[in-house]
Amino acid sequence: MLKVENLSKQFGGLKAVNQCSFEVQEGMIYGLIGPNGSGKTTTFNLITGFLEPTGGRVFFKDQEITGLAPHRIAHLGIGRTFQLVRLFHNMTVMENVLLAFKGQSGERLFSAFFRPRQVTREQMANEKQAMVLLEMLQIAHLRDEYVGNLGYAQQKLVELCRTLMTEPEMILLDELVAGISPAFAERLLDYIRQLRDEQGLTFLVVEHNMHVVMSLCEWIVVLNYGSKIAEGTPEEVSSNPKVIDAYLGV
Repeated sequence: MLKVENLSKQFGGLKAVNQCSFEVQEGMIYGLIGPNGSGKTTTFNLITGFLEPTGGRVFFKDQEITGLAPHRIAHLGIGRTFQLVRLFHNMTVMENVLLAFKGQSGERLFSAFFRPRQVTREQMANEKQAMVLLEMLQIAHLRDEYVGNLGYAQQKLVELCRTLMTEPEMILLDELVAGISPAFAERLLDYIRQLRDEQGLTFLVVEHNMHVVMSLCEWIVVLNYGSKIAEGTPEEVSSNPKVIDAYLGV
């Protein structure tokens, strides 16, 4: 589904990502791991168009998406969450989620003034669809709550819900369980497995928590200093001398 080919990003003299290549197969949960500063989030930003690569190419379902704008990549079917939650704190949960719908009639001035009934019908249908996801993530009771009043873990659920509203085929998750309790983290992981199993979604996960990576991911790519140093199953990666050396310096 996703192919990263010799991807590179250089900031001045720093090679943040250095000729990195890997593939993600459809319907699987992949992990992208590495020590701090290894280039994981930069790789995410290159894939999703938030950064322009210095070299290399990215393909999604055999279509090259290298350098496309983030909104165009999102429309093609790649969603993402962020290391730091990006929500509108002065808007409600429902309002944040509804922002994710593509091509809403109410966003066009002509429709808003001359087709109000169409806009209203569409709004009601969108809210109904949003409620299905909010209920699945067990936050439907917070639909009218301002996001700024929510706890960090609840905000992560709202961000995941908003990402799902874009109807992606693949989701990139950046530090999904960072800053939340172990019990809530397990709840999030169950949702990811459910989405993969029931809806066939594909995931690429950046995560520092090795317990999460080893229990969730089926295939893992390891970066160090911007370069890929290993990939394989959790068992293969955890016993790889290069990976052990990168994490422990032994």
